Amino acid sequence: MTAAPAILAAMTPEATAALDNKPYVRLTVLPFRIGREARSRSRLANMMNTIERRLNTVPQLNELYLFEPSTSGEFNISREHCAIDWVDGQFMLIDRGSARGSTIIESRASERPSTIATTEVGQYGATRRAVLRDGDLIVLGRVESPYVFRFQVESRETQIR
Repeated sequence: MTAAPAILAAMTPEATAALDNKPYVRLTVLPFRIGREARSRSRLANMMNTIERRLNTVPQLNELYLFEPSTSGEFNISREHCAIDWVDGQFMLIDRGSARGSTIIESRASERPSTIATTEVGQYGATRRAVLRDGDLIVLGRVESPYVFRFQVESRETQIR
């Protein structure tokens, strides 16, 4: 069985900005690796990094590079933060050694309003991987991080064009 098409939809203004002001990104390959853009203070160095990645002259660390500004030098998103993969017939969020980990907020939380089911993955969680279901929210970094995305499995009828 192969994986259905899926997207990550930005749920906050910061998440939208991290996606270069796009509302969502389609998972084009699996594993789909996610990490922070390594930005330099030099515009020329940033331009060279982008060009080298697009020309495939440097190793590709991620399929999705998120931009996270920081004035303090602390980041929620690591350069090699996590990956989404299809394992044993289900989508999984897999930590790639991130400094802050991620939190999955289960989509079924509305069925149990007295509790919000969460799973911490990575640095502070008990696991390095967890099942992702359609509608789950993914918080990259600490639980209070503004980088929140909704994982959506697209059916043929509802694919975003």
